[in-house]
Amino acid sequence: MVTITPQMRLRVAVLAFLAFTAFAAQANLPRSLSAAVREWRPKLPPQTFNDEHGSGKEPTRRIRFLTQDQAITLLRELPLHLREMAIFALATGLRAANVTRLTWEQVDLSRSLAWVHPDQAKARRAIAVPLNDMAAAVLARQVGKHPEYVFTYLDRPIKQVSTRAWYHALTRAGIENFRFHDLRHTWASWHVQSGTPLFALQELAGWETERMARRYAHLAADHLAAYVGNAQIHGTFTAHQPKLPQLIDEKTLDVSAS
Repeated sequence: MVTITPQMRLRVAVLAFLAFTAFAAQANLPRSLSAAVREWRPKLPPQTFNDEHGSGKEPTRRIRFLTQDQAITLLRELPLHLREMAIFALATGLRAANVTRLTWEQVDLSRSLAWVHPDQAKARRAIAVPLNDMAAAVLARQVGKHPEYVFTYLDRPIKQVSTRAWYHALTRAGIENFRFHDLRHTWASWHVQSGTPLFALQELAGWETERMARRYAHLAADHLAAYVGNAQIHGTFTAHQPKLPQLIDEKTLDVSAS
């Protein structure tokens, strides 16, 4: 007799959910039904939907991030309103939606602090956003431009960042396959490369688990340097190897002699 475990029930439920959502997308079901599906989805454990396949496994796609030189090149090509938001994203790691929807009610310049409300956060919990000098300078330049929203264009809130201006700037900067969201990956990568501990990065980014922060662990291996010498051959054997016979006359490879 087969024993049905809770894990088996959860797996069946997840597979059924994924199959139904795929069918709903193709069949173009009414919005009311789609809303019901979205309402049901959070009842399953959050880790079930951490990747695009719903397997709960850590994504294996390579992290796309810029070097500081590439970032400066891109910023120079962006129009002013996008440049300010991109600088702020690089300084804080906030998602595009949290940048575009940021209001002055969420900012305290006197304390160098901003925050994201739970209903605005992907993990549905409030996020404190400490402001470094670069982020604070961006906000200071926006003061007085709009009574409610921090970032605007022609006195109106900005709703979209992936515009033609963004992609044209990427082209001029010689940067390919890069999204605005990858500024968040760049922010996290710079943090790890500069020595920020993963537990601190997790808190800054607003991730529920350390697993998301560990995606960047390979970018900081300094703490492993003390151990790499444990796997080597000691003595003089590898330092004094006999010269291998020369199989190809070097003169035949010297194209300058011809």
